[in-house]
Amino acid sequence: MNPLLWPAVSFASGIIIQPYLPLTAAAWISIALLALSGAVIYLWGGKGEIASLFNNNRLPMLFIILLFIAIGAARSESHGRAVTPPGQNGEVELLFKVTENPVKREEKLYITGRALRLWHEGREKVWEAPLRLIIREAELPAWNDLLRVNGRLVSSGRGRYLLLGNHMEIIGQAASSARSRGLYRLRQHLLDINKRTLGQEQAALMNALVLGDASAIDRELSDAFRRTGTIHTLVVSGLHVAFILGSVIAGFKWLRFSTRTAAAGAALVVLLYTTIVGGQPSITRAAVMALIGLAGIIFERRGNNLNSLAGAALLILLYNPWSLYEPGFQLSFSAVLGLITLTPVLERCLDFMPRWMALALAASVGAQLAVIPIIARHFGTISPLSSLANLLVVPLISPAVPLGLAADLLGLISLSPAQGVNLVNQGLLVLVAALIRLLDKVPLMSLTIASPSLWIIGCYYLCLAALARYGSDMRKNRKRNKVIIYALLIIVATVVTGYYADRFDSRLQITFLDVGQGDAVLIRLPNGEKVLIDGGQAPLATRLRSMGIGRLRAVILTHPHYDHLGGLLSVVNGIKIDEVLDSCRPHSSSAYKSFLLEIKKRRIPFRQAKRGLVISGGGAVITILSPDKELLQGKDFNLNNSSVVCRLDYGKASFLFTGDIERAGEEALFGCRLDARVLKVPHHGSRISCSTSFLKAVRPMAAIISVGRDNDYGHPDRGVLQRLQQAGVEVYRTDQHGSIIVDTDGRRLKIRGERKR
Repeated sequence: MNPLLWPAVSFASGIIIQPYLPLTAAAWISIALLALSGAVIYLWGGKGEIASLFNNNRLPMLFIILLFIAIGAARSESHGRAVTPPGQNGEVELLFKVTENPVKREEKLYITGRALRLWHEGREKVWEAPLRLIIREAELPAWNDLLRVNGRLVSSGRGRYLLLGNHMEIIGQAASSARSRGLYRLRQHLLDINKRTLGQEQAALMNALVLGDASAIDRELSDAFRRTGTIHTLVVSGLHVAFILGSVIAGFKWLRFSTRTAAAGAALVVLLYTTIVGGQPSITRAAVMALIGLAGIIFERRGNNLNSLAGAALLILLYNPWSLYEPGFQLSFSAVLGLITLTPVLERCLDFMPRWMALALAASVGAQLAVIPIIARHFGTISPLSSLANLLVVPLISPAVPLGLAADLLGLISLSPAQGVNLVNQGLLVLVAALIRLLDKVPLMSLTIASPSLWIIGCYYLCLAALARYGSDMRKNRKRNKVIIYALLIIVATVVTGYYADRFDSRLQITFLDVGQGDAVLIRLPNGEKVLIDGGQAPLATRLRSMGIGRLRAVILTHPHYDHLGGLLSVVNGIKIDEVLDSCRPHSSSAYKSFLLEIKKRRIPFRQAKRGLVISGGGAVITILSPDKELLQGKDFNLNNSSVVCRLDYGKASFLFTGDIERAGEEALFGCRLDARVLKVPHHGSRISCSTSFLKAVRPMAAIISVGRDNDYGHPDRGVLQRLQQAGVEVYRTDQHGSIIVDTDGRRLKIRGERKR
């Protein structure tokens, strides 16, 4: 029996339903009380007239389902009020507490912490919520420091917020308990033990495997783990807890303790380990499941894996209902669900193999099948050969995790025994890194696909459910064989459709991405090739991969200001690029230097964007109009006026992309062909751009303004909006419409925004 399964599913359903039925928490609680009353009346009402109304045996289950749906919705609504800040997507000032050691990459600081207080529009608010801060060229803070930060607060999903900082000041240290300080010092000491007893790369891997700190792993190696589908091994989860539990229980048994005593000792180790590592969904889920299973051994009650998984989900969602939307939560629970439900079916299909081999392959394939849609949805990639990669990598990691924990604990006493144990780990981890790099070079190890829609994901999981339900009887029942075959064909078709989704579409599509106060334009040429113009401020690679983009024909940087350049740093690191075009105007910012260095390091072809240069594909032609060498000699040609300006022609459709040019830059273009049906308004609609004479030369039917909500610059300027209105131009703005998508077959244009105004 699985008594916790339906309550957990119902609770999660309530969290999903709540935004679509925006009732108050009190209303949801009233519904829950009514459902509870109905169940009580049915079960304990006797045979009176009221009880006779309930003559269907399924009614109690329906009442329980409704009860937990209402509780889930009420918890989600109350949690939303607690964590949704004022000033979202706007400029704020925050009092911020650092809860983890900051990570520095590419001249930027990534700081995990907690907001304590917020100032927005002159008003002070008490707001406490988890937060991640990204800021450039700032002083490096330490754990528990209090920061005063100004920046833009952006939602990155339900309950998750990102602060793009402009200015940061360390103002002191937050008060902390003796327990918190002790745990922090212990964790830092354990991290230091690995650094002192292992090589640099091996220490970084060990700290990720055992202590959940992957900050020091080289980006290239981390990307290789991701592409091979083995990144889960670097996230402390059920796999790592299982390795440690097995070792601890085996140790107790070797010392001839009873099974119940070994289980109790293992439970204490799990609690201590979870406390040290932290409370991520993966480790919390694994710990709860392990403790439920160990409790069953201690009290001599037979456990049920599916019931334990449901109980773990229910506890985590009760604490934080918006964990349901986090990729880590979804991946963790889906992988374990795949292990529980699909492994027995797949193992029977592989009974021609030795049992140990069949079990290992079935477990790996079962877990991977369960997480494919989630990885594709969030990250835009799948790893078809990840099961093979895991079969090779996991056996090397399995002894390294308990040995690494043992070395850390011994290191608390003396470094000498820790060094002895880590001699073995050094060899294992060198092999792991070498194997990952080798596997990363295997063809088809990683594919980039378009993010699947929710209905495709739903169909996929229905097929997996059919496989789990009827797969065991495949050889006995021909009709069920057909069901299984059709289910597998649908799964394959889903993957293939996602991979080849846009390869049969001959339209030109241009997406003006909503990147806040900045520019980023993605052009999909009719032949399927993609060109990216600028990248906004925040990392953009993951977002592009989720759109099915693994390769770019060209990246055009209009000019090296950070609101156009910042997001390209992640793109250069994470996506294949055929060439980069740049105005090549000198600029001293560290971000621009890092950008050029990465291009050189990765041997990406790089050339200057000059007037007359052409990029073509599928009948569409991108022509560079500016900058021109002779026109850059004037004193008015600053970085903005030196922006790369280009036009795109496809049949009768034409587009003009203008970077951040101002009036001097506009005037320098008057000798070029400027008429275009769609204009990307220069410089976010600033006061000194988009002059009347320029509009007369372009004569657009639609104008796109890429601009951040409530920005400090006053963009777009009222005068610019008035000039556009007087010219009869339809205006689309990313701060109001979200990302703006333009489709054309070369004759007709269709323009739409992601959200309604």
